Amino acid sequence: MKLSRRVFLIILIAIIAGIEVVTGLVLVPSSPGFPYLSPTYQAEKATFESQSQNSLGTIYEVWYVQPMTGEMNTSLIVSLSANSPNAHFYAVSTVGVNSPYGNFSATIGTSRTWLALPVASCPVTPDPTFTDLVVLHADSPVGDIVFTFHCTQAPGIVVLGNPHVIISQLGHSTTCPYNLSIGPVTYVNGINATVWVHNMDGCSVTLTHYYVMDMQGDVYSRLNWTALTIPPGPGVRLTVLIGSACTSCTLTGNSFSFQYVNRYVILFVMANNVQFHQTTGTSSGSESLATNSWAFASSTNVTLSLQNLGSTAITFLSYSINDTSGNIWKNSAWNAGPIAPGATYTANIAIGYGPGGCGSACTYTGTPGAFNTLAQGTWYNVKLVTALGTTFTIGF
Repeated sequence: MKLSRRVFLIILIAIIAGIEVVTGLVLVPSSPGFPYLSPTYQAEKATFESQSQNSLGTIYEVWYVQPMTGEMNTSLIVSLSANSPNAHFYAVSTVGVNSPYGNFSATIGTSRTWLALPVASCPVTPDPTFTDLVVLHADSPVGDIVFTFHCTQAPGIVVLGNPHVIISQLGHSTTCPYNLSIGPVTYVNGINATVWVHNMDGCSVTLTHYYVMDMQGDVYSRLNWTALTIPPGPGVRLTVLIGSACTSCTLTGNSFSFQYVNRYVILFVMANNVQFHQTTGTSSGSESLATNSWAFASSTNVTLSLQNLGSTAITFLSYSINDTSGNIWKNSAWNAGPIAPGATYTANIAIGYGPGGCGSACTYTGTPGAFNTLAQGTWYNVKLVTALGTTFTIGF
């Protein structure tokens, strides 16, 4: 009798082991493991917001694994269903602390399915003021599922039932070193923004989507944007529309308009899911800066007309300016300002060791003699660093 029980126990263990493979039992990082027959995570249940009318599917729950110190991206766990029996998702874009993105393959049906992706980028300490934008791209049928979630602290254990899909690593479909510099963002009005971009590398950049998110997690998505190819070379001016100006946009959350005193994230996505984003408006620490104009005063000087849009005075400690080849002049002994809230200020950016330049205050990094003058029509990036440590990047 004892022998038969042992045999039965061995058979039972073998059956359970078989079930592990069939049901996809994976003891993932931060998983308590048995007695669950489905993957389990110790995670934070996030508050989220998705499009109220989404033609592709529905989001039911969002969880994220809290990162450890030094950990970059952790698992984002989403419970969702598709409106068609075999919706195929091929890529994910995000905007958050690290903004991971990449390609994957998952087929989601009409039944509720768990999807785990390594794209959560919340801070080590949960903070509901941090908002992540997530876009799940589908190619059959073509479309996106867009949602935002907050890095709230609500620890629990989430058990991935069946069906479930776990993606441990994202792919990237290109080896081209895309480098799109996003320069000044100016608001024509509350629903129209002008964004200057410059392709800093050797591969053309074709943009097909854009998203605009405010700091409350509200998002305007434009998925059928006319594809725009930006070749390497001079800067290109893009028009970003939201609200009533964009009849083809989809709104997630509450409507909003552009205001200089607020922060927004603008996300551009290529057809192959390479993404670029820029945060504009008021930065952390109440420092906010607008670039009204710029002018080349000489071959070694450019002046910037700046306006303080924040609630605290701004003092600059250093600047750097680079050309399209990566040659850089840096002045770490610069002392400009202060600029009172609401006031305008003309900043002089100088290069070169000679007369009219920045002299011994500057250091040069790059090809000797390759960047000695400034020329109208050539793209430059300027970084201004304040006494509070805020860095403002200006492209022109």
